[in-house]
Amino acid sequence: MTSRFPKSPYPKGWFQVGWSHDLKKGEVKALKNFGQNLVMWRGQSGDIFVQDAYCLHLGAHRGIQGKVVGNDLACPWHGWEWNGEGRNSRIPYGDDGCKPNLRIKTYPVVDWHGIIAVWYDHDDDLGIPEWELPELSEALRDDFYPMFPHGARKWTVKSHIQMPVENAVDPAHISYVHGSSEVATVREFTPTDHRFYSEVAVRYGGGKASTALTPEGAKIAEIGRAS
Repeated sequence: MTSRFPKSPYPKGWFQVGWSHDLKKGEVKALKNFGQNLVMWRGQSGDIFVQDAYCLHLGAHRGIQGKVVGNDLACPWHGWEWNGEGRNSRIPYGDDGCKPNLRIKTYPVVDWHGIIAVWYDHDDDLGIPEWELPELSEALRDDFYPMFPHGARKWTVKSHIQMPVENAVDPAHISYVHGSSEVATVREFTPTDHRFYSEVAVRYGGGKASTALTPEGAKIAEIGRAS
């Protein structure tokens, strides 16, 4: 099945790699994303950095006992320091000082409403994002319920990453998989560049006088989804 998909199993775009609340200043974390070992740290300025894990000196994994020095990350093996652009900024011994031409692959990263997200593109080593994540104005309000920690959940799904997203354009499955009394109705489906907006009408509680979700009888809910 995977042979039918593009050569990379991961599409280009923004991916969540953590929660902002979980990463303190000076903290380093090892990540496994896109089938690769990565390292993430938060500098003393509060900025977050994500890079390939391995030091270009002798290949140590910097996410395991690496240390933050200012905004840079020091390798746990020989102390070579790497800045947020992935360049070698300091060698703590010898006469070289540093090797600024060395550069570890670095991923664009944003702290988006409490979510740490990185840009990934299999075909672009420079990693320049083609679009930015949208601003959610309601998330900036004091009365908005934050996603973290109570709204944070993790599920493991053994499928190609594209398949769960296809739910948004597959309303016919709702009656069979989720037990709706009738096939959902598509009210709107609008693709625009890298995004689409869909609005689907689903009847809850159909054929029943009362349910936990519909104590007063069946109701039609309109579900909108952007991706």
